[in-house]
Amino acid sequence: MYLIPLILCIDNRMNKELTKRQHWNPRMHLKHFSTDGKVYLYDKKTSSVKQVSINDVAVGNWFYDRDNSIEEKLSKIESKVDKIFLKIIRKKHIYHISLEERKYLNEFIVLQDYRTPHSRKMFEIIYHEYLQLFLNASKNGKIDESLIPEGLPKDLWENIPPPKENFLKFLQMIKDDPNYFVKFNKEGAVRVTNMIIEGIIPSGIKLFGKLKMRLFNNTSDLDFYTSDHPVCRYNHYMIDKYGYITMHGIGYDSEGIQFFYPLAPKLSLVFEDGKRYNNFKDVTVVDHKFVEFVNARIIQNSNRWLFSQNSNFNYADELLGDYPDFRDSAVLFGLWKIAKTDSDRSIWERFYGVESQRRLEKYIEHLIQNGATEREVKEIRIKYNLEYIKALDNEKKENSFLSKQEN
Repeated sequence: MYLIPLILCIDNRMNKELTKRQHWNPRMHLKHFSTDGKVYLYDKKTSSVKQVSINDVAVGNWFYDRDNSIEEKLSKIESKVDKIFLKIIRKKHIYHISLEERKYLNEFIVLQDYRTPHSRKMFEIIYHEYLQLFLNASKNGKIDESLIPEGLPKDLWENIPPPKENFLKFLQMIKDDPNYFVKFNKEGAVRVTNMIIEGIIPSGIKLFGKLKMRLFNNTSDLDFYTSDHPVCRYNHYMIDKYGYITMHGIGYDSEGIQFFYPLAPKLSLVFEDGKRYNNFKDVTVVDHKFVEFVNARIIQNSNRWLFSQNSNFNYADELLGDYPDFRDSAVLFGLWKIAKTDSDRSIWERFYGVESQRRLEKYIEHLIQNGATEREVKEIRIKYNLEYIKALDNEKKENSFLSKQEN
């Protein structure tokens, strides 16, 4: 008698229809930017605009998995958050959001942050850069630890499980076959983002839950955009204080961090450091200029496509004309570009090479001995990173000038 339910269970699994087309930006979000199920799509690479069905954007065949385990998990959280979004849009307020609903929102936003091609690209670049550093430090089948930059992946080398010879053989494989290197990075990026969604790797939901939530009510004639990576990182506090945002400023627990999430053409959520932004109401009415500011963040953080309820992408054309780097999906969050050229790597070595880092750590140690606080040390590191960014910018301007002179 125990075989009957078992057979029925197996039969149900075999007959289950799997979802092949899997959306990384869910339709329950895109529908609020659509008319009759269609949105206007803007391509950052070509500046072209077309109207398409929300069924046919931000979607890929078997994007997450073939057994639908991740697809089903995402669908369950989407169905719960869909109701919360509808309530916020209808009431144009967030005072009614319960603690349980806020937990669902936290989970949804964090998973949305990891489930897109842009996130995969981020991990793909990081994989490539770290492995490239190990390749540069490998000589005659061994790792020269003096060539591993201080403070970067050295701890990874120390924590690679024995026998380390296996890792060295792997390095030789990717050195001999560049195509395998590229393939490994792409597959690794998919694995790590899927593991975060599945909960195998910590995602930062608890840290995100500490952020204050606000709602922007757009009363202007300009609509909010959304994009193929709708969770937008920013740090107004760091911009005001230093003039730049470093990678230390866009983590879930970074001082001054902000996450913008467009909810509808006239509404946007923001999750931010409540200690740094504590003088604002739960609902803030915003004007045309502020909507442009939020849309700029959406454009910066997007991978390739913007979505809107109407075909007016004049501001996107204007911004991308002024900042063409925002068209490049390799610019992480629109803020930080991995050094790829010889000149960029030379600047990187000047700031983060072994000797440079030793001098910096010695200087910081001296300051601590003379009473420097943890906060003061943190600010020194941030300023040091900003000097690196400025050096890259200056190199870019110089190269641009020389190019014009040659032409």
